[in-house]
Amino acid sequence: SPSAAAVGAARDEACGAVEAVDVGTREKAYQAWLGYYKQKMKAMRWDARTLVATANAFALGALGLPEVPTLQAKTVGMMGLRGTPGLVVAKGPSGRGGGGGGGNRGG
Repeated sequence: SPSAAAVGAARDEACGAVEAVDVGTREKAYQAWLGYYKQKMKAMRWDARTLVATANAFALGALGLPEVPTLQAKTVGMMGLRGTPGLVVAKGPSGRGGGGGGGNRGG
């Protein structure tokens, strides 16, 4: 069994490697993780709360993020997770322009 010093050194090295990855990339990894495991919820016997709680633990732990990433409301809706406790959802427009969804565009 490895010594406490060896475990600590490995943990420090792993944390350093994670922190070298751009925060935006790690936030996208969180979103991708949510999307992937959303499709596996039935097989994992998870409900939406468990999915989000596990994703948040992944974000704050393995991804080394200081806080749970914010998701666009549209993204949360497309994932079918609207209203799930623990998600951080952006308020207002996404900032990409173009306004809201489809709607009836003219005559």
